[in-house]
Amino acid sequence: MYTETGFGVFTFTFQFFTDNQFVNPRPNLSAVQRGERLYLEIQVSSAVPDIELFVESCKATPHDDPSDPVFYSIIQDGCIKDQSLVTYAGPANVFRFSIEAPSIFGSYKQVFISSSVVLCEKVTPNTRCTEGCTVNPDRNHRRRGSLVNETQPHVISQGPIQMKGASFGISANVTESASGNKSMVLTISASVSGGVIALVAIGIVVKCYCF
Repeated sequence: MYTETGFGVFTFTFQFFTDNQFVNPRPNLSAVQRGERLYLEIQVSSAVPDIELFVESCKATPHDDPSDPVFYSIIQDGCIKDQSLVTYAGPANVFRFSIEAPSIFGSYKQVFISSSVVLCEKVTPNTRCTEGCTVNPDRNHRRRGSLVNETQPHVISQGPIQMKGASFGISANVTESASGNKSMVLTISASVSGGVIALVAIGIVVKCYCF
């Protein structure tokens, strides 16, 4: 719950949904696969009418820390960075979007999503909401005079997203030629929970000279 002059008391909700209808919240965030499409909704609730929500940044981190130095950028400075991102129509106080779980998700057992959001007076010029995507380094300086029409950025987070685990196995097959040279083939297999199996075969030749 937040309070700011001109915007009263307002709260944010950050939810995952099962599909692009945004009707049924996703009951859990376990066993997510890399590349799986995730549907997210950020909503602000306020007694003040005619406000709009702007997502200034959104990123994925392996820890519940928006300042984590390890992150994957989804939205930055209001600009889309993840090319799989799709936005969906909704009220001005709601931001709906989906992304495919990127490769960084598969590198960690769990991932968190954090977003920096701003509220503005609807259809008011020269606010962060009307400015949209920008990489202008002077933006924050110019905004100070317009804060009566917009809030400070607020960071909200959701997670953890539990990634499907992987188990690995290695087997070796050794053959010996008539000359005494031995060849060994290593087979590395990876099975991902949920029945997806990847098999990688690597051949390594080892010559052994026995005296």
